[in-house]
Amino acid sequence: MKRIILLGCTVLFASATATAFASDSLAMRESDRVTMYQRAHQPAQSVQAMVFDQALKPFYHGVASGDPLHDRVVLWTRVTPEVDGVVGVQWRIATDTALANIVGSGTVTTDASKDYTVKVDANGLQPNTVYYYGFSAMGHNSLTGRTRTAPVGSIDRLRFAVASCANYQQGYFNAYATMAKRNDLDAVLFLGDYIYEYPEGGYGYSEEVGRGHEPKNESITLDDYRVRYSFYRLDPDLRRVHQQFPFIAVWDDHETANDSYKDGAENHQASEGDWNTRKNEARQAYLEWLPVRIADTEHPQRIYRSFSYGELANITMIDTRLEGRVQQVADINGPEAQDTNRTIMGKEQLQWLIGQLEHSEAKWKIVGNQVVLAQIVGFANADAWDGYPVERDRLLQAVQEKNLPNIVFVTGDIHSSSAADISRNPFDTAMYTPTTGKGSLAAEFVTPSITSANYNEIINKPPRSAESLGAESLLQTFNKHLKYTELDSHGYLILDVDQERVQSDWFYADTILIAQQSEHHAVSFKVENATNHVAPASAPAPAKANMLPAPLFPPAVSTSVQEPTNSDVLLVGAYPNPASAYSIVHYALNAAGHVRVEVFSTDGQFVALLVDTVQQPGIYGVRFDVSSLAAGSYLCRIEHGGATATRTIVKQ
Repeated sequence: MKRIILLGCTVLFASATATAFASDSLAMRESDRVTMYQRAHQPAQSVQAMVFDQALKPFYHGVASGDPLHDRVVLWTRVTPEVDGVVGVQWRIATDTALANIVGSGTVTTDASKDYTVKVDANGLQPNTVYYYGFSAMGHNSLTGRTRTAPVGSIDRLRFAVASCANYQQGYFNAYATMAKRNDLDAVLFLGDYIYEYPEGGYGYSEEVGRGHEPKNESITLDDYRVRYSFYRLDPDLRRVHQQFPFIAVWDDHETANDSYKDGAENHQASEGDWNTRKNEARQAYLEWLPVRIADTEHPQRIYRSFSYGELANITMIDTRLEGRVQQVADINGPEAQDTNRTIMGKEQLQWLIGQLEHSEAKWKIVGNQVVLAQIVGFANADAWDGYPVERDRLLQAVQEKNLPNIVFVTGDIHSSSAADISRNPFDTAMYTPTTGKGSLAAEFVTPSITSANYNEIINKPPRSAESLGAESLLQTFNKHLKYTELDSHGYLILDVDQERVQSDWFYADTILIAQQSEHHAVSFKVENATNHVAPASAPAPAKANMLPAPLFPPAVSTSVQEPTNSDVLLVGAYPNPASAYSIVHYALNAAGHVRVEVFSTDGQFVALLVDTVQQPGIYGVRFDVSSLAAGSYLCRIEHGGATATRTIVKQ
């Protein structure tokens, strides 16, 4: 949960600054945006029309790719078997959408120990090449995914989407939907908060939207996190954007718990068990469900890493959350914040980052960074780099002393948009000149949230209200290095890179309250070669040459026998399985109707009735207490609309 604490005089100045702040550079007038807000600010359907797509059986969660190198890329899928056990999965990668010109293939296995997820590091590929890939299992084909390898040598242009903070309970993933319609991105840089750990009805829940969480409890255990990822990954917009682009991703705090650090979290209590166990299990689930490559076998949960995009750019993804961060201070202006032993990255990672910046031969050094780096007066955020000023200065001092040019930080976490010059002390005119950017060492572009609560939602106002405009004006008044700030909109940014500049174009979803695939361009800023400071750009960067999109439907299997695909019930799995205390039966419904969930012994004896009621379309989880049962196998059966689904649950 991001606690935005602004200058206390914001409201007093709001009416005086609202008109002055409104900018013609915005693609939509503020009055139009308020009207759109009012039109969409009404109860939406509780869920989308189709919760899961039976035609995707057994690959209901789609496909994904990630961590592209010049000769390889990680391919991902998840199989949902009807009977637990080892599942053989075939994979193939080709240069065409029909997967006819195959350049790589193989067979792997998965099982419950991996939550039936599959990760393949497909190698032997050509650089800067678009590929299509797919999986087969149990007589079915997956969706076809599209990916792209990184280039080598000279390259004219790169184009990335940058995103973070997607709270399912807050709204629809419309920004993912519009992002997925693009056909010219090299990759998506995802900067954390891919899921939120809170219980249904907890932080970010919107009654207007009506999207809850599964499991309904807070995610604490490995099985909780696995169900939460499964729940998110059934979202069609998230599934589609993964299908279209490789992701380069890092976690932030909500993949574990709010405001987490190496040894604890604000949202972790002693009653929830051992922190290190929770942290490690959360990271395990993340690495199962995301297409992330772990190259350091000595540290299998370490995610800071770098990617070379030829001579044009080097992308360095850092971990400011779990690798080395110490606990946040209570007062960022107090003496504790100046403790020289306090770290947000850890000594080893900091030196690694400095080395990456120093030794990179690429023109641009892009750093994927979870929390805001720039110093911000009037914005008390001990969870950002402001709470770790000594280590920030160590980093910036190294950049200054080594005279390292063309560094661009892209940042998430804070549910707002901004562009800033990065200086060791932007408030000292001897070190930084706001009008010219002299003294700026790097640039920072902050991406808005996909859905997570913005300033206007926190204060319960429509977007672009006088309060929001006044707060933005005051932030820029007291922070001259802050060249752009926008506190209200959801969306993402497009980072366009060429030899002359890196440009950030902010695109905002028109609403998150209903499922709607529309967006608008808001504003653009750039940092030109060798200047190290941001400046306005007159227009969004033009699109690159289009790639053929990945097909919407899986290729047909090579048999005339097709299984019926009209069932409206999906039994995703039981977590954990085997179980000793309890198991969460995780299922989904595409249609309303009477649902009966029963458990029987293997000889047909009735054991328990878990659900016997009418339920609406949605994704569900019911807790089954197995503690009093004898060890052995039991059958869980779901009945809905004349269809049944069964799964074996083993009591240890």
